[in-house]
Amino acid sequence: MAGCLGRKAETRVCGFDWGRAPRLIDLSPPFILPPQLQPPATKMGIRGGRGAQPSASLLLVSLTLVGLVLLSFTSSSSVEAQKKTWCVAKPSASNDILSLNLNYACSQVSCAVIQKGGPCYYPDNFVSRAAVAMNLYNAANGRHPWNCYFNNSALVVQSDPSYGSCTYY
Repeated sequence: MAGCLGRKAETRVCGFDWGRAPRLIDLSPPFILPPQLQPPATKMGIRGGRGAQPSASLLLVSLTLVGLVLLSFTSSSSVEAQKKTWCVAKPSASNDILSLNLNYACSQVSCAVIQKGGPCYYPDNFVSRAAVAMNLYNAANGRHPWNCYFNNSALVVQSDPSYGSCTYY
Protein backbone atom coordinates (compact mmCIF):
# COMPACT_ATOMS: atom_id res chain seq x y z
CA MET A 1 0.00 0.00 0.00
CA ALA A 2 2.92 2.35 0.70
CA GLY A 3 3.96 2.11 -2.97
CA CYS A 4 0.60 3.51 -4.01
CA LEU A 5 0.92 6.78 -2.12
CA GLY A 6 2.46 9.80 -3.82
CA ARG A 7 4.13 12.83 -2.30
CA LYS A 8 0.81 14.13 -1.10
CA ALA A 9 -1.10 11.16 0.30
CA GLU A 10 -4.34 13.10 0.36
CA THR A 11 -4.28 13.87 -3.38
CA ARG A 12 -2.50 10.95 -5.01
CA VAL A 13 -3.38 7.28 -4.39
CA CYS A 14 -2.32 4.35 -6.60
CA GLY A 15 -1.50 6.53 -9.63
CA PHE A 16 -4.76 8.48 -9.60
CA ASP A 17 -4.31 12.18 -9.00
CA TRP A 18 -7.42 13.50 -7.26
CA GLY A 19 -6.23 17.05 -7.82
CA ARG A 20 -6.52 16.51 -11.59
CA ALA A 21 -9.77 14.56 -11.55
CA PRO A 22 -12.38 16.03 -13.91
CA ARG A 23 -15.26 17.84 -12.22
CA LEU A 24 -18.50 17.26 -14.01
CA ILE A 25 -20.86 18.81 -11.48
CA ASP A 26 -19.97 21.33 -8.82
CA LEU A 27 -21.80 20.18 -5.69
CA SER A 28 -20.25 22.72 -3.36
CA PRO A 29 -22.58 25.07 -1.43
CA PRO A 30 -24.42 27.31 -1.93
CA PHE A 31 -26.80 25.30 -4.05
CA ILE A 32 -28.64 27.55 -6.46
CA LEU A 33 -31.91 26.25 -7.77
CA PRO A 34 -33.35 27.37 -11.08
CA PRO A 35 -36.11 30.00 -10.63
CA GLN A 36 -38.93 27.50 -11.26
CA LEU A 37 -37.68 25.31 -8.35
CA GLN A 38 -37.31 28.12 -5.78
CA PRO A 39 -39.76 27.89 -2.86
CA PRO A 40 -42.52 30.51 -2.90
CA ALA A 41 -41.86 33.70 -0.96
CA THR A 42 -44.05 34.49 2.03
CA LYS A 43 -45.55 37.75 3.23
CA MET A 44 -42.47 38.48 5.29
CA GLY A 45 -40.15 37.51 2.47
CA ILE A 46 -38.55 34.58 4.28
CA ARG A 47 -39.54 30.96 4.48
CA GLY A 48 -41.31 29.97 7.66
CA GLY A 49 -42.69 33.44 8.43
CA ARG A 50 -46.33 34.34 8.97
CA GLY A 51 -48.56 33.26 6.15
CA ALA A 52 -46.11 30.60 5.00
CA GLN A 53 -47.35 27.45 3.32
CA PRO A 54 -47.42 24.37 5.59
CA SER A 55 -43.95 22.93 5.61
CA ALA A 56 -42.89 19.41 4.77
CA SER A 57 -41.99 18.85 8.42
CA LEU A 58 -45.58 19.61 9.46
CA LEU A 59 -46.80 17.09 6.91
CA LEU A 60 -44.28 14.54 8.17
CA VAL A 61 -45.39 15.05 11.78
CA SER A 62 -49.04 14.67 10.78
CA LEU A 63 -48.37 11.47 8.86
CA THR A 64 -46.35 10.11 11.77
CA LEU A 65 -49.20 10.75 14.19
CA VAL A 66 -51.71 9.08 11.87
CA GLY A 67 -49.35 6.12 11.54
CA LEU A 68 -49.01 5.81 15.31
CA VAL A 69 -52.78 5.86 15.77
CA LEU A 70 -53.20 3.13 13.16
CA LEU A 71 -50.36 1.14 14.71
CA SER A 72 -52.02 1.29 18.11
CA PHE A 73 -55.13 -0.37 16.67
CA THR A 74 -53.15 -3.16 14.99
CA SER A 75 -51.01 -3.67 18.10
CA SER A 76 -54.06 -4.22 20.28
CA SER A 77 -55.39 -6.84 17.89
CA SER A 78 -52.02 -8.63 17.85
CA VAL A 79 -52.03 -8.62 21.66
CA GLU A 80 -55.46 -10.26 21.56
CA ALA A 81 -54.10 -12.90 19.20
CA GLN A 82 -51.12 -13.41 21.49
CA LYS A 83 -53.43 -14.05 24.48
CA LYS A 84 -54.83 -17.04 22.59
CA THR A 85 -51.69 -19.11 23.04
CA TRP A 86 -50.79 -21.50 25.83
CA CYS A 87 -47.53 -23.03 26.97
CA VAL A 88 -47.64 -26.78 27.59
CA ALA A 89 -45.14 -29.53 28.29
CA LYS A 90 -43.99 -31.72 25.43
CA PRO A 91 -45.34 -35.24 26.00
CA SER A 92 -41.93 -36.59 24.97
CA ALA A 93 -40.03 -34.65 27.66
CA SER A 94 -38.41 -36.72 30.39
CA ASN A 95 -39.82 -36.71 33.92
CA ASP A 96 -36.49 -35.38 35.23
CA ILE A 97 -36.67 -32.30 32.99
CA LEU A 98 -40.38 -31.82 33.72
CA SER A 99 -39.67 -32.03 37.45
CA LEU A 100 -37.08 -29.26 37.12
CA ASN A 101 -39.51 -27.17 35.07
CA LEU A 102 -42.27 -27.74 37.62
CA ASN A 103 -40.03 -26.68 40.51
CA TYR A 104 -38.79 -23.59 38.67
CA ALA A 105 -42.22 -22.43 37.51
CA CYS A 106 -43.77 -22.97 40.93
CA SER A 107 -40.94 -20.99 42.56
CA GLN A 108 -42.00 -18.02 40.42
CA VAL A 109 -45.82 -18.30 40.44
CA SER A 110 -48.50 -19.85 42.63
CA CYS A 111 -49.17 -23.45 41.66
CA ALA A 112 -52.08 -24.00 44.06
CA VAL A 113 -54.24 -25.32 41.21
CA ILE A 114 -52.04 -28.43 40.83
CA GLN A 115 -51.88 -29.20 44.57
CA LYS A 116 -53.97 -32.04 45.99
CA GLY A 117 -57.62 -30.93 45.95
CA GLY A 118 -56.92 -28.29 43.28
CA PRO A 119 -58.85 -28.25 39.99
CA CYS A 120 -55.78 -29.33 37.98
CA TYR A 121 -54.46 -32.05 40.33
CA TYR A 122 -55.72 -34.86 38.08
CA PRO A 123 -54.44 -36.49 35.97
CA ASP A 124 -51.70 -37.13 38.49
CA ASN A 125 -48.61 -37.18 36.22
CA PHE A 126 -45.60 -34.98 35.46
CA VAL A 127 -46.68 -33.97 31.97
CA SER A 128 -50.06 -32.67 33.12
CA ARG A 129 -48.80 -30.83 36.20
CA ALA A 130 -45.75 -29.41 34.45
CA ALA A 131 -47.94 -28.18 31.59
CA VAL A 132 -50.17 -26.27 34.00
CA ALA A 133 -47.20 -24.81 35.91
CA MET A 134 -45.32 -23.85 32.74
CA ASN A 135 -48.43 -22.15 31.35
CA LEU A 136 -48.95 -20.23 34.61
CA TYR A 137 -45.33 -19.04 34.43
CA ASN A 138 -45.64 -18.06 30.78
CA ALA A 139 -48.92 -16.19 31.37
CA ALA A 140 -47.46 -14.30 34.34
CA ASN A 141 -44.52 -13.19 32.19
CA GLY A 142 -46.39 -11.81 29.20
CA ARG A 143 -47.08 -14.95 27.13
CA HIS A 144 -43.91 -14.49 25.11
CA PRO A 145 -42.64 -17.53 23.22
CA TRP A 146 -39.21 -17.16 24.85
CA ASN A 147 -40.85 -17.68 28.27
CA CYS A 148 -42.09 -21.07 27.08
CA TYR A 149 -38.76 -22.61 26.15
CA PHE A 150 -37.95 -24.60 29.31
CA ASN A 151 -34.86 -26.27 27.82
CA ASN A 152 -36.81 -27.25 24.71
CA SER A 153 -39.31 -29.28 26.73
CA ALA A 154 -42.34 -27.06 26.09
CA LEU A 155 -44.61 -26.10 23.20
CA VAL A 156 -46.66 -23.01 22.42
CA VAL A 157 -50.11 -24.14 21.31
CA GLN A 158 -53.08 -22.24 19.91
CA SER A 159 -55.83 -24.57 21.08
CA ASP A 160 -57.02 -24.24 24.67
CA PRO A 161 -55.71 -27.22 26.68
CA SER A 162 -58.24 -26.66 29.51
CA TYR A 163 -60.16 -29.74 30.62
CA GLY A 164 -62.95 -30.36 33.12
CA SER A 165 -62.60 -27.82 35.92
CA CYS A 166 -58.93 -27.17 35.09
CA THR A 167 -58.76 -23.87 33.23
CA TYR A 168 -55.52 -22.82 31.57
CA TYR A 169 -55.20 -19.05 31.77
